[in-house]
Amino acid sequence: MKKAYVICRDTQTKGYIQFILTFEQKEYYLFTTKYRHSTYNHFKNGILLDKALNFSKIYYDSAIENVTERIYKLIPFIEKEYSISVRRKSRRIKIITQNTYRAELAS
Repeated sequence: MKKAYVICRDTQTKGYIQFILTFEQKEYYLFTTKYRHSTYNHFKNGILLDKALNFSKIYYDSAIENVTERIYKLIPFIEKEYSISVRRKSRRIKIITQNTYRAELAS
């Protein structure tokens, strides 16, 4: 199974960091936000997307919580824009819709 990672990188602009989604050896830009030490340390080495979206691992840090919410909201947009299915849930939906489409053609 192919794994998606969320990586945080320092930008050339002082005080800002970028968030990037890596999937199938390609990088997809998510967003840029102000630098927070806790957020940078949490994401700097890359985290699996499933772990990044797990709200129980945030440890009550509002900066990480805000970033996690933004990532959660942007994933469906990235999937639609680049025609990829990153999360397991979206893969299941894609398979179900393909099966129903085939069933309609057979009728």
